[in-house]
Amino acid sequence: MAAPVKKQRLQQVSHHRPADSIPQAVDNQALQHKHHANVRNYVLVTAAYWAFTLTDGAIRMLVLLHFYTLGYNSFEVAMLFLFYEFLVSLPT
Repeated sequence: MAAPVKKQRLQQVSHHRPADSIPQAVDNQALQHKHHANVRNYVLVTAAYWAFTLTDGAIRMLVLLHFYTLGYNSFEVAMLFLFYEFLVSLPT
């Protein structure tokens, strides 16, 4: 008969120190830094999205006006845009 295997109790590993071992000022400073970093990232992403949206719209308007000055009528320009959107939506 085999000898019984001893069961070892697994200790939970905590990545956080107990609250009483962290000075309150250091904890608040770290939280404020993390908050500021999150707000900065949000502002950067939002500004980039707005910039892309505005420039994309401006480019579309320039293309529209360019084809209009070339003599295309409004229906032909609309068909060009539909064709472009169809081609962009196809998988590569």
